[in-house]
Parts: sequence; C-alpha cells; structure tokens
Amino acid sequence: EFRRVLFRSRERLNLEFKPAFLRTSRTIENGTPKDTVDVVFKEIASMINTDGGFVVVGAIDPQNNDNSDEFEIVGIDSEIENNQGADRFILKVTSLLGKAFTPSVASNLIKSEIQDVNGKNVLIFEVKPSTELPIKLNPVGKSLKAKQRNSGYNDGAIYQRVNDSAILVDRKSTRLNSSHRCI
Repeated sequence: EFRRVLFRSRERLNLEFKPAFLRTSRTIENGTPKDTVDVVFKEIASMINTDGGFVVVGAIDPQNNDNSDEFEIVGIDSEIENNQGADRFILKVTSLLGKAFTPSVASNLIKSEIQDVNGKNVLIFEVKPSTELPIKLNPVGKSLKAKQRNSGYNDGAIYQRVNDSAILVDRKSTRLNSSHRCI
C-alpha cells in the first residue's frame, strides 16, 4: 500500500526520485560516481532542513523521463553487483552518509534500505527533519564541493527543499523560523 502510493507519485516537497547512486552521470561534466552520490545527498540534505521525506534511487518519475510519459523503475542492480552484493553496497552507502553528514545525523535522521520493486532493486532513503540547527552537506565528490566554494561555503553547505527541488541557501541570509527550519 505505501509502496504502491509512493511509486505512483510525482516528485514533490517530500518525495524525490533519482535514477542512480554510485554511477557516473552523463549530466555532470567530468563527473565521477561520487558526484552522482552528491546529487542524491543534496536532496536528502534539503529534506532534513525542511520537513523530511523520501528519496528513491533507481526510479525515474514521468516529468523527468525523456523516453516516456510513464513512471519507470530502472533499478540499482548493477550498482549493487559492482559493490559485491547488497550488504557491501549498504555498507558503502552508510560510509558515504557518515562522510557527507555527521555520523550522528546519518544514523539518527537518515534510514536507508534496498527494496525489490517489480523485480528490480531500489534504494530508499527515509529522511527525518532536523529539530536542531540547519544541517550541512559536506560533498564527497569534487563537482558539488567546487560549486559550494564558489557560493562562499568552505565547510559544507545548507540546502532546503522548495517544491520538488533542493535549493542552496544563501550563506549570508541563513536563519531559522520558529520550528527551526531554514528560511
């Protein structure tokens, strides 16, 4: 029931779909698999600093599918295989989360699991909102790290969710509303 609803939805404030996690993206110039990880982690960071939600990796929603107007499960099976199985893949995910966020944030606010959907594996991140100060993302790849430095962030950056997108918060205007959310 939850999965059925999740996989028939479009991206929104608390739901994001990404096709890959540890695979080089064609859309990132000179990108590496770690740069693709940062694309996913940026969405997670934005949800932590907003109202939480879910990031589903291995799926493409209709508004971002160039090949079809249909929702598509592409899976992450090759990524799991390239990391010698699901257990090692999840260990890699956990390690990268600990580097990109603090270990405390990674273990308390982000839950990750692999689920079978229509015979393909997808990675689902369940993200809880932070009740503390805004949480920074420290990129594991070079591309996002360079963009953050160019925006004045040298020690991680703050993202927030606006509609269905992760937005970099202007370093000079970061402040919190009464519920400790970025505004």
